[in-house]
Amino acid sequence: MGFILRMITGSRWYDLDDDSWVPSGDIHGDPLSDFRTRENVLSVWFIENDKSNLERVAAAYATSRGKLDQIDFVLLPDNLLPPDIQMKAVVAKTCDKIANECWHRDLVQLTGQRIVALARQFYREGYKKEEMGRYDHSYIATLIKQGIERSEIDPKRLSATLRTDIESVA
Repeated sequence: MGFILRMITGSRWYDLDDDSWVPSGDIHGDPLSDFRTRENVLSVWFIENDKSNLERVAAAYATSRGKLDQIDFVLLPDNLLPPDIQMKAVVAKTCDKIANECWHRDLVQLTGQRIVALARQFYREGYKKEEMGRYDHSYIATLIKQGIERSEIDPKRLSATLRTDIESVA
């Protein structure tokens, strides 16, 4: 067992405590924006049960961005993934080869109803059970630097802007 991690925009999720206007069984609408698909596929990451690879995955993901920024995420226990959603191991394109090959997944053949069911599960089992997190930009810089020092992250593949941003963080 482990977790499925989805990177999110935190401002869409935080402060959703007022459910008084949301019909029973439904969720707030804003978090749905974090489940945009491309070709009916959604990129996610597998996180070990003890969360031992969480920081490495966050650092890997951050290397695929053009600049240094905070990372927000929500976790769903993998055994609570809706049963009609298929997951495939797909190699990602970050600067961490092992993270790309071992922990990246795609959720495939997603329909509108499957996306809503998935968002509902992440909301109920992630957000409501406080399985969320945020790493600020300075912590992400530290994680990337550590990854480079441990030869997990290829510094030559970082964008020039990201490299400059990382170097400017004390």
